[in-house]
Amino acid sequence: MPKTNSRAIAKLIDAQKILKKQGRNADTSAGQAFARDLVRILETGKPAIVTIGEDRYPFKPADVRVSRTRVTIGGFDASLCHLVGGTDGDYELTVLVSDVPGAELAETCNVRLELAA
Repeated sequence: MPKTNSRAIAKLIDAQKILKKQGRNADTSAGQAFARDLVRILETGKPAIVTIGEDRYPFKPADVRVSRTRVTIGGFDASLCHLVGGTDGDYELTVLVSDVPGAELAETCNVRLELAA
């Protein structure tokens, strides 16, 4: 039987609750949907892939770490609050491409969650 990451699953469920409370002031539905999709993947115990733009990051359930609303999956690290759209495995994430004070530059990139073939 595949090994799941029950600690990450529990923390993702908590993150959904946090985002739901924050949702009164901002749209957090994409972050909640991403957390639900990631829970579904982790429950299978099978390897998966997160694709950010053109970069693919394969991961195992044990590679997932969650701290409040921040998720780390292998080489991918993001706040669920920065997901700005999407559902069912396809999302949009706002990323900072330049953090020069006074001239910060952010852009949106596509993020996809899927089980490995």
